[in-house]
Amino acid sequence: MWLFRILSSALFLAVTVLSIPLAFDVGGKTCGLAFSLSLASFYFLFSLLKLTTPDRSWFRSSLVMLV
Repeated sequence: MWLFRILSSALFLAVTVLSIPLAFDVGGKTCGLAFSLSLASFYFLFSLLKLTTPDRSWFRSSLVMLV
């Protein structure tokens, strides 16, 4: 199970990192900057949610499943 988790995390990271230059290439500077800002704000808010709520909170689990 841990091998699958490592491989899926590595694939997700690679897709995320490789999609940023693609956004700049296809959509231009404004699109690439907007995509980078949206990714940064999403991960900031997602991390903030995980830090501020308890592990077994129904609010946290419902928002994580929604996202």
